[in-house]
Order: sequence, then C-alpha cells, then structure tokens
Amino acid sequence: MLATMVALVWPAVADAVELRLHTADFPPFAIADSAERPGIVVELGRELARRAGIGFSVSFEPWARAQAEVRDGHDAAIMPLGRTPEREDRYTWVAEVLVYGVNFVSADGRRHDLDGARRLGSVRVQDGTSFLEDLRAKGFANLKTATDTADNARILAAGRADAWYVPEIEARWLWHRHGLAGTPTIGPRVGVEQAWLALSPGADPDLVAALRHHFQTMVDDGTRDRVVASYSPPLFK
Repeated sequence: MLATMVALVWPAVADAVELRLHTADFPPFAIADSAERPGIVVELGRELARRAGIGFSVSFEPWARAQAEVRDGHDAAIMPLGRTPEREDRYTWVAEVLVYGVNFVSADGRRHDLDGARRLGSVRVQDGTSFLEDLRAKGFANLKTATDTADNARILAAGRADAWYVPEIEARWLWHRHGLAGTPTIGPRVGVEQAWLALSPGADPDLVAALRHHFQTMVDDGTRDRVVASYSPPLFK
C-alpha cells in the first residue's frame, strides 16, 4: 500500500523545482558561514530532497523573516521550527526532525531553574522563537531579545545579562565558535523543544506525502541520527 502511494506522488514531486529551505544561523542546527559543515537541518534537507528526486536550496535569514517567507509563500520549507499552538494553522507540518532540551545558561557559574530565572534582572532570548513565546506564557517580565542568537551569547559573556534561554548544544557551539571567554554554565533542562520541518500553508499534498515518506526512511535507516551525532563532538559532552 505504501509503495503504491509513493509511486502515485512521483509525477507531482518531479514537477517541483526544489525544496527551498528557509532558516537562520542556529549552530549547530544551521550554520550560515560553513559550506562544508552547514548544520544538522541543512544536511537533512539536502538528503531529503535527493531522496525525493528534487532540487535543494537554502536561504539564511533573520528567523522572524524566514518564518514570514514560508508562512506567506508557496511550497517553501522551514527548519528547525518549534510547533506551538500559535503556529499550528500557519504552516503545513511535515515531520518532526528532532527533540532537544532548552536550558538557562549563565556565565558566572550559577545554575538557574525556571523559578530562579524568573527572579533575575535580565534573561536573554532570541526574538521570533518559540523559546520567547514559552517564557512569555510563563509570565517572565525580565526578557531581553536579540534577532541574532550570537548577540545573546556575546552579551552574556560580557556580563551584561544574568542568563540566556537557549538549547544547550547551541550555547556551547556559539561560545566555542566566537571564542568567548570562560565556560558557560548550563542549568537543569527546563524545556523540551520539538523541531519540525514545515511547509507553507496549503502546500502541495503530494509533495507533503513524499517528503514525509522519505524523511521516515531517513529515520528508519539511521541517517537522521548519524547526522545529529556528527554535530555532537567531545566538546559538547
């Protein structure tokens, strides 16, 4: 049955020019200035397009703009997008790509849980993200935002913020990538993010079905896990 369904979508998918991925600079999920190591979701997107028999392109943009381009576009793609109630009807949700934890990170050795972070002077978080939506929904009144996630890392390292709400692996990558002083202190996991591949609303159903099928093959044969593991070197243990 599945083979028959996939066979039926090939003509429509073949007509698609490419999988046009919109993303932002989120090391190690997406890395704007590294053609050889472009990040987890870029590598997954490229392999997904190859298996579907279509082209692939990637555009790095500010995260809020990337979301708008896909939300208001046609058959455009975005990763890694958190699936939230506010976004549910704004996109076509194709496949859950990965799940990761989100933590409060400090530069002064202190570890913050949710209640402790709420009492801090300032908490950095990236604008346009589900992380920001989550903290606002939890009543945080001490949030400071930046469009570029690296700016939050620099501000924290410079001692101009008390904490930063971010995936642990992203914090460690950025700290190392920009040569920031000291070692970030990672607090307990306080959030779990489900990162999705999503398309524009009203996306071609045949394209959606084919991408879902091929992404599942990447999960089943271990490709997804191998790509994720390749971006988790000893530095981040």
